[in-house]
Amino acid sequence: MADLSEDGSRRQIGKTNGGRLGLVVTALTDDELARLDIEGGVRVVDVGEVATEAGIRPGDIVTRLNHQSISSPGAFTEIEDSLKAGRTVPVLVLRNQRPVFLALRVPE
Repeated sequence: MADLSEDGSRRQIGKTNGGRLGLVVTALTDDELARLDIEGGVRVVDVGEVATEAGIRPGDIVTRLNHQSISSPGAFTEIEDSLKAGRTVPVLVLRNQRPVFLALRVPE
């Protein structure tokens, strides 16, 4: 039986839905983690307005959000949900295998 979301569309396991920050992220495979020589992170699949303004792009690997390590899409969502509205938080991404620090303002 297919794994369907509430609206009847097929749900992808290990992927977020955009959340408060407008980032859709997906899990990295063990091969990707090894190739990038990192212990955790998530790949950005789609970027909403808030994240675009911060400079986050599809294909970026988010390894830290608000000084906390990201181990999975679920961990990303937990941290995202705990962020206080109106604050600016640091985001560490890998882009072209280089670390980039960005500042993201959490929407009200």
